[in-house]
Amino acid sequence: MESLTHLFFSCPFAEVVWMGSPVYQTVVNVPNVSLMDFWLELDKTCSTSDIRNFVLSLVAWTLWSIWLCRNDLIFKDLFCDPLFVNHRAGPAISDQWSPPPRFAYKINFDGAFHNQSSSGVGAAVARNHVVKVIASSARRFLNVSSPALVEAMALREAIVLAKNLRLTDPIFEGDAKGIVDAMRSGSGVDRDCDVVIQDCRFLCRDFLLPSFNFIMRSFNWVAHIVAKKVLRDYFLL
Repeated sequence: MESLTHLFFSCPFAEVVWMGSPVYQTVVNVPNVSLMDFWLELDKTCSTSDIRNFVLSLVAWTLWSIWLCRNDLIFKDLFCDPLFVNHRAGPAISDQWSPPPRFAYKINFDGAFHNQSSSGVGAAVARNHVVKVIASSARRFLNVSSPALVEAMALREAIVLAKNLRLTDPIFEGDAKGIVDAMRSGSGVDRDCDVVIQDCRFLCRDFLLPSFNFIMRSFNWVAHIVAKKVLRDYFLL
């Protein structure tokens, strides 16, 4: 008899669905437990109410979509494309994060700062117009002096990711307004940040038409969760 854990997470179809979901990094790190325990553990991973509402809503929509596809296969002999499952889960994210135009890519970046150790993590997540995660990266930084500096280094991580993907017109989004404004206007932030921002401008010379957008943190939750988790994992080692 098929278990709910296998149906929703372990079967090949479900695995492909989650790999194409913007909450993949969150779901894959929850222990393989009962559905109820999974839900409780998932709730614990969310750091703010906005992120919690978004993650839980999207996961619920995705679970429901997987269930509908399973019924279509059994009772109607209809096979669902995993991409369609994520499209059907779209109502949960339509008011939260705006995908890039067709054939374009958005890279969200965020930094997490640990004051006591003067360290931080910069994370970047690249997605396409159907909200599929194309690539992601995260890097730990030592001897950093401020959250703003970590955000600037996170942007540089995002730019490096875009270059590795050979993108020509990447759209960068972050919730650090000072960093985004500096890249858009050519202004400065502070002495330490300006060194990194200058490096970012240099790296962007290879792009045809890069753009930089400021978004609220609740819309930047994917990169935020990656940065927070990587930072937390370093201190659990």
